[in-house]
Amino acid sequence: MFEVVDARSLVPVVAATPNPVVDTGIDRYRQAKQAAARTVLEAKTRVWEEFGEAMEEDYRSASKRFWQTVRRLRRGKQYSANTVYSAGGELLTSTGDIVGRWKKNFRGSPQSHRLAFQ
Repeated sequence: MFEVVDARSLVPVVAATPNPVVDTGIDRYRQAKQAAARTVLEAKTRVWEEFGEAMEEDYRSASKRFWQTVRRLRRGKQYSANTVYSAGGELLTSTGDIVGRWKKNFRGSPQSHRLAFQ
């Protein structure tokens, strides 16, 4: 189990047999990640094929649809603004204030979490 590297130190040798407990979790994670990547790739391919078919079918508005898509892709994702209010009802705008509000909310019991944001 140990291999002598020099007279004063021992270095453990990694066994050739995998640890079934650790490898099972890692293998399941890798398989799930690959499956998700495959699913996303298939969905993207399908959407682009549908886009191409729509462009071919309606050639009169194809230019407009094409440039709308280009503009949307250039802009990137548009995230909606989530608002957080103080206990007094004032809108919190700074990150520190928002984080502080969440900290205060989650200090209490689980029952108080449900009541604070109803």
